[in-house]
Amino acid sequence: MNFSSKTFLVILFSLRPLFGQIISSVDAPKIILENIEFTITYSGEFDTTDSYKLECNGTTFLPNNKGPDQIKFQNLSVPKSGKASFKLLQDGISIDQLTRHSIKPWVSVLPP
Repeated sequence: MNFSSKTFLVILFSLRPLFGQIISSVDAPKIILENIEFTITYSGEFDTTDSYKLECNGTTFLPNNKGPDQIKFQNLSVPKSGKASFKLLQDGISIDQLTRHSIKPWVSVLPP
């Protein structure tokens, strides 16, 4: 392989995530309750042969359901209050980011 063909392959593989998926919507709670399970669902076009992971503040979650039009992460929980940053990874490359706030569960039952 000469230099130009190697360069072409590197460029091709670096652009692959741009063409590999299209996320049309994300179904996630607006507010997360600390230590209470929830689900995040990504809808769009996905390659089922690729590996998908969801990272949140250093914790990695694997999808419970993965199909060509939807990826679902169930039984997620955040162990502490504050900002929760979620990053969807496709074969180790970030393809979507989402930020939510986590609050203590007792706050959700207080009157307005």
